[in-house]
Amino acid sequence: MKVRELEGRELDAWVAKALGWKHLGAIGTVEYTGHGFWCLSGANDWWETPEGERACGPCCGYPRHYSTEWEHGGPIIENHKIILAWEGGVAFAGVYRTGYQGIRHFGDTTSGTPSILVAAMRALVASKIGEEVP
Repeated sequence: MKVRELEGRELDAWVAKALGWKHLGAIGTVEYTGHGFWCLSGANDWWETPEGERACGPCCGYPRHYSTEWEHGGPIIENHKIILAWEGGVAFAGVYRTGYQGIRHFGDTTSGTPSILVAAMRALVASKIGEEVP
């Protein structure tokens, strides 16, 4: 699937993967979440943090709502130096890479992209994973 077509929870999951999270899926056990309680969701949507801890997605709220909530996506824009720009009523988001000439990967608000936050998260995924995801 092309990154420019990702949206909603699917985009959020790919942002998490771009940030180093691993989706473990159904691991078949109900385990301690590492956040002070046991998973009660049936163990069907587990994630591993970049630090190697396991977390139940439904119980712990993973992946975060990166593409719809600025409190989750905003820090990513700042930490990954995602560039935001507007031209002719279209918002663009890009990831600048040193060693390249200018912006390497970008997202925009054309083709029905609902917001600049979605464009920014698409730009991040494309810069870390590529223009297409499996």
